[in-house]
Amino acid sequence: MQTLFIGSTAGNSGKTMITLGLGLTLKQCGYRVGYLKPLGKLPITVDGKVVDADAQFLKDILQLAEPLEQICPVVLTQDLVARGLRGEVSDLRSKIQQAYEAISAGKDITLIGGAGSLTDGAFLGISGARLAKEFRASVLLIDPYLNEVCLDCILTAKEVLGDHLMGVVLNRVTPQSLPEVEQMVVPFLVAKGIEMLGVLPLD
Repeated sequence: MQTLFIGSTAGNSGKTMITLGLGLTLKQCGYRVGYLKPLGKLPITVDGKVVDADAQFLKDILQLAEPLEQICPVVLTQDLVARGLRGEVSDLRSKIQQAYEAISAGKDITLIGGAGSLTDGAFLGISGARLAKEFRASVLLIDPYLNEVCLDCILTAKEVLGDHLMGVVLNRVTPQSLPEVEQMVVPFLVAKGIEMLGVLPLD
């Protein structure tokens, strides 16, 4: 069983879109696909329960059998933040581990969706970088191109993740910046030992 962590250098990077594309493609190729979102940051209420909106969306589109409580075992609410700041939260990693074991059972590949950036959840002991290494996952890192490629973010992720970093996708690159990104930024990152998996234009 393979595990792929889809993370990013910043929030709203396109992780859900890329996860959805990968999940649907893998299923069409005959693979048994699981999906886990350890930490959800978009709380909504469904049938009286607080769940994550992204997890709900991917559960529906990928036709996942597991309950939302397993797909997204931790949802970041104001109450959880307050308890975390008071030091009253201690079992989140074991809760995520149990969900991961249930989700990945019988699967060929498990996709793990990060929350915001790789650092999100660190104050609760469940940052994306930490979980990716604990699950021995390969990491697909997305940079959302917020006016420029965050080179420092990508290079720092490489330092933190080491061989776990499978490669990088640059997303939403503006048309006027595309030549510079393809001719200068991509070769620079490749020279630093970073696999570049794609450059997606804004439109």
